Amino acid sequence: MVGDKSRKSSRPSYGDDAISYVQLKREGDICTVKCKVCPAHKVHAKLYSVTLIMDEQEEAVKSIECHDCVASQGGCKHAIAFLMWIHRRSEEPSCTSVECYWIKSKLSRVGSTLYNS
Repeated sequence: MVGDKSRKSSRPSYGDDAISYVQLKREGDICTVKCKVCPAHKVHAKLYSVTLIMDEQEEAVKSIECHDCVASQGGCKHAIAFLMWIHRRSEEPSCTSVECYWIKSKLSRVGSTLYNS
């Protein structure tokens, strides 16, 4: 059942554990992202190669393809898992927008500031 396959493949618990070796290449507005996906039932088998191409200007996925799966023509679970993994990463804040914790704490300045009355 296609809906059931999509639901299971889009789970964070599957995608986050199965996705590895991610590569990103940008050429103008086109972004190509490649990864390797570990098979769910044969974890020591050959990894599946998946390629996603998106237009960053239009914020649209142009194509996604699993190169090693016999079910790739019908939208295999590896491609779905990678697409959902990419989506979850896009929802995370940028590493530059997260507050730094290695800056000097406010408590370390106690007693060193002179107050004018």
